[in-house]
Amino acid sequence: MRKILTLLVLCIVALNTSLYAQVTATWAPADTIQFGPAPSPMDTNKFAAYIGTLTFNVQGNQFFDPNILHINFESAFTFEGPMSWNNDSSGNPDYNDQPSNFRLVAVSILKGIPEVKNLDQTDGASPIRSETGNLSTEELIVDLYLLGYQDWIRYQPGALYTMTSGSLLTFRVGVADKGSGYDNSGYQISVDGLMGDVQFIKPGNSLSNPVPYGTPNNQAEYQFLINNQQNFNISDAYGSKKAEIANLALTLSNSDPNTSYTFQIIFSDHALSQDFRLLLDDPTLFREIPYVLEFNNVQVKGNDAINWSVMGNKLHTKEVLVTSINSIIAENAVAGLYKDTITVEIIPPDTI
Repeated sequence: MRKILTLLVLCIVALNTSLYAQVTATWAPADTIQFGPAPSPMDTNKFAAYIGTLTFNVQGNQFFDPNILHINFESAFTFEGPMSWNNDSSGNPDYNDQPSNFRLVAVSILKGIPEVKNLDQTDGASPIRSETGNLSTEELIVDLYLLGYQDWIRYQPGALYTMTSGSLLTFRVGVADKGSGYDNSGYQISVDGLMGDVQFIKPGNSLSNPVPYGTPNNQAEYQFLINNQQNFNISDAYGSKKAEIANLALTLSNSDPNTSYTFQIIFSDHALSQDFRLLLDDPTLFREIPYVLEFNNVQVKGNDAINWSVMGNKLHTKEVLVTSINSIIAENAVAGLYKDTITVEIIPPDTI
């Protein structure tokens, strides 16, 4: 009887039970950039400006050597503005414009241990923490600041400080694959779900603008004037003809460039009438010529509001016109100077 040889193949599979680590980050830039006393754990005597918060999220049990990658920024900055080192004869600080130096720092707390880390490495990557090996955390919150070398008491509250050297444009974020450090096994991670450059400054803000010491004035403001007031010949406003008698000038400042601001304009005469009349400039005679006032392509009714919507930090102007004078009434009126006095009221929107 023939023997059957059975061969069994043994497959040996090694299962690596270590957890896969995935590290991502999010970036929340400051809504506004402003200087003030540095908060703890920084030296609270120093002057600083908050830039934003970087948050690392870790899935797994490995988190090595987080770094800020130098893509388009510098680590040293100079701002110029009022500083005082002495008091005047009245005992008040004697301020004059001077330069002062700042550096970019990362502020974080890991397992109860705070650290303020200068991001000043010249090899293209600056470690956020000093610890080596696995940081063993599921989350690390890092605040970035411009931190000055001088005490905040040297600076003038409410003053503006202009950056004269340094740049703070974009960065990237990296971690190490293992404990050998970022230089040996580093790789970039996504920020807000995207790979690539991250803007330090929130869109609409810029360090090219002076930075205030204290809360900036975010309230939109306006200035309102009546310009180019002028006489006109009555015949220039007969029927459908229109004569310009003035223009209203409205200047917005510190406004949101993407927001339309609607003002209400109210015209009224001395009698608070809805209709307007030119009166003969002779107190012994009562003669009048009716007319229509026009503004913003709308025929004005006395004491009724007309909307005027504007957008942008600039000068906005609108003509004030006289029209619809009856030529027969005018040509049969007593010769002389006719006039009317109009009060113009402006009501700003609630956002101003």
